[in-house]
Order: sequence, then C-alpha cells, then structure tokens
Amino acid sequence: MPLDPRQRHAVLKADRTKDASWIRAVIEQLRSVDPTVMLLEVEQALRAAAGSAFLIANGAECRIVIGMPAWVGELDRLGRSP
Repeated sequence: MPLDPRQRHAVLKADRTKDASWIRAVIEQLRSVDPTVMLLEVEQALRAAAGSAFLIANGAECRIVIGMPAWVGELDRLGRSP
C-alpha cells in the first residue's frame, strides 16, 4: 500500500534537507507509528518525486545515501548494478 499523503509529505520534506541521518529519523518515526510502512514504498515516493536520497537495502541493513554518484558508488561497493 503506498504511503498516505501525510507520510509522503514527511519523507519528501526530509529529503529536501539532504541529511541522511534526518531522513533516517523520519523514516524510523513513520515506521514506529505505522509498522505497515515498507522501505520500498519510501523509495518509490522518493523516485516519483525525483528525490536526492536513495535507500539501499543489504539484508537487515538499510543505508541512505544522498545523490546519484553516492548511490552508484555504494551499489558498486556491494557488487550490484543500478
């Protein structure tokens, strides 16, 4: 189920800060209030809005990077491709 408008607004507002720790805090807060929020939904909201943050899931860990060069670099480090 996609994020509701309030959740989407919170994620996109956090994305505008370009601060990965702030974005992570907002996502964690959303997920603590509504456990049905999935990281895929957050990533889809960011991509639909051309956000600068990218979520990279690697097993149980989720990293947040800012900008496409950082995203590609992190994927390379993990042995993945965009």
